[in-house]
Amino acid sequence: MSATKIMLGTLLCMVVAMMVVFIIGGVIEALPTYGLLVSVLITTIALLLPVTELSAGSWVALVALVAGGFVGGLICASYKRAVVMAVLSVVLIVALSMGLASVVLTSLGLSITDLFAGLGASDLITLLLALLPDLLVAIGIIAVGGLLGAMVTMRRARPPAYAPTPPPSVYAPPQTPPSAPVTTPTAYCPTCGAPISPGLVFCTNCGRKLQ
Repeated sequence: MSATKIMLGTLLCMVVAMMVVFIIGGVIEALPTYGLLVSVLITTIALLLPVTELSAGSWVALVALVAGGFVGGLICASYKRAVVMAVLSVVLIVALSMGLASVVLTSLGLSITDLFAGLGASDLITLLLALLPDLLVAIGIIAVGGLLGAMVTMRRARPPAYAPTPPPSVYAPPQTPPSAPVTTPTAYCPTCGAPISPGLVFCTNCGRKLQ
């Protein structure tokens, strides 16, 4: 699951970043002239511009990398996965640039090795060292956007810090039916002396008529 989120976040990061450069950077205007392959190659190269100099083109690359990293971070939903996504995104951008350059050169009857034929080992090392700071800065920019996107996703998925307290239950004591009133005798039978309730005509004990 983690690897899936990283790969999906990496792909979305690249797509969003390339779309920003393609549209805002004006590469879309070169599409009718240079064709799709060259236009995509220009887009990937623009993402690897020396962003440390913050020229006009590098500002577009900066916005594109942050936007792509943010979208990728939303998918990764983790700080660690967002950093891995940033590294993989730059690696894939470089690999895509090399692949597109090879296809374009092949269509022109050339080979990508022809570009480096006149360079020695020390020249290649110098070239790689010159590109390394820009690649590291690109990774850092994507990582910043990725961390922001991951933070948004993690905050949305985080449960509330407090649990709502249920309302207090109201205790209702059981209700007992009212007892019948107890009548107190006020007179006694003159024959047997048994207590007599008011209003009786005959004694309930001996049966003699009271009046």
